[in-house]
Order: sequence, then C-alpha cells, then structure tokens
Amino acid sequence: MQAGYEIDVLFKEAKSRWLKPEEVLFVLQNHEKFGLTEAPPQKPPSGSLFLFNTRILDFFREDGHIWRKMKNTRIVSEAHERLETADGVGLDCYYAFGKQNPNFQRRVYSMAAYLYGHLVLVHYRDVSLTKASITKVDLEWIFPITNFVLELPSAVFDQLSSVRKPQYALLSMLMSYAALLICIAELICTCRKQRVRWKWISTLPWLYHPRNRPFCDFKDIIGPVCALCQCIFAAVTYGFAHQHADSPIKVSFWPIVFASGLLLSKHLAK
Repeated sequence: MQAGYEIDVLFKEAKSRWLKPEEVLFVLQNHEKFGLTEAPPQKPPSGSLFLFNTRILDFFREDGHIWRKMKNTRIVSEAHERLETADGVGLDCYYAFGKQNPNFQRRVYSMAAYLYGHLVLVHYRDVSLTKASITKVDLEWIFPITNFVLELPSAVFDQLSSVRKPQYALLSMLMSYAALLICIAELICTCRKQRVRWKWISTLPWLYHPRNRPFCDFKDIIGPVCALCQCIFAAVTYGFAHQHADSPIKVSFWPIVFASGLLLSKHLAK
C-alpha cells in the first residue's frame, strides 16, 4: 500500500500536471477515499480527474468530447504505454487526443492486479495551458550541464599545474569538489523523487525503495562514483604540487571519464 499522498493535494496537482505512476497507484489502491463516479461526465474540462468501476460503468469513455479516430473508422485512436512505479508495479495508460484541439488529451490508467483490475482512473488535461513551463530547461539536465561547465576549466587547470604553479592544482581540486557536491545534490533529488529511504535491513545500511527494494541503479550512482574518483586524483595531484614534487599522475583523464559517466547516466535514464 502506497503512503505519503493526500487525496485533496492530488486533486489540486492534477489541474496543472499529469499524475506520476506512484500517485496513480495510490488513488487506485485508496479508491474508497477517492470516491467512484457513477455516470460518464459530459465534456469535462482540463484538470478533471475521475475514478470508475468498469464492472458497473463500462462506457465511461462516452464523455461528450470529440476524439481523434483511427483512419476510416469510428473507433477512437488510443496510444498505449506501459508505466512502472519506482517499486516495480506496472500500470497501463491509454492516451486519446482531441480532434479539434490535439493539446486536449485524455489518459486512462488501469492496473492488471486482481484486486484493482476493475478500476480505471481518467485524467483530462489541455497541455497547451502549461506550454510555458514545458519550454523551460528540464531540471534534470541542470546538474550535468553545470558539471560540464566546471569540467572544462578543471581540466585546463589540471594541465597547467606543476611544481612551480601549485595554485592551478588547488583550483582544479576545488572544482572537482564542487562537481562532487553537485552530484550528491542530484542523487538526493533522485532519492526524494523516488521516495527512497535510508534503512538498516541487512548486514549494512543502504537506500531502499518503499517496498524494501534496494536502490542500486547503475545510472544513478555512476555520476557520484566518477566524481569521487576525480576528487581523489585531484587531491593527490595537489598534494604533490604543494610539496613541490612531481605528481605520479601524468595524464588527466578523469574529467573525461567523469563527463562520459554523466552522459551515460542520462542516456540510461532516458
């Protein structure tokens, strides 16, 4: 059973955004609190949210709106997507687009589980109302872009550092630590988004999803691991430069490895 959401808050959020899979699952599992709609709504506006029992009401799609149909048929064209929550629960989502206004969309969510298979959650939204927010830079790219900006001068300072110029090694090390802090901040945001908690279940404490599934995705930890390695190498380089000795690390390849790790993590996330 999902926890941590409020029905009233989800109603309010549904007016300005699509619900997340975890939020849809919460509504389906707590349908008693949500309340069932007993008749199809007629031309519901953007932001409307309805919960139906298909055993009682099978024609809930007859909502009065004109939807885009399959070619040469009277059947409404619906795209299908399989969604999955952070703890691995699958959901089916069916998309329909308005014929006159493609920005007006309907999403029908359902769950294949025996207990909730007869329940569907229907969400209507006009995505053109939030085009301004969609055109903004995606927040998940702010962290890697910032790190790339830091990596360029960090690599240059690392190459310029020498026994006579330890200040460049210091600047490279400080930028490496800044990149590590950014990676840690991104990891914290990911954990909060997926509702991950620090628990002591087995021999050692670790991060776990709500259903006690370990948080160990390669795409999520590769960035912090590469950043930590870069900090270690930058600290070693600065230590030798501060002692007026030549560093054993002759080639600075860790900024490239770190940048590649960030790109790989974002590619895997997509």
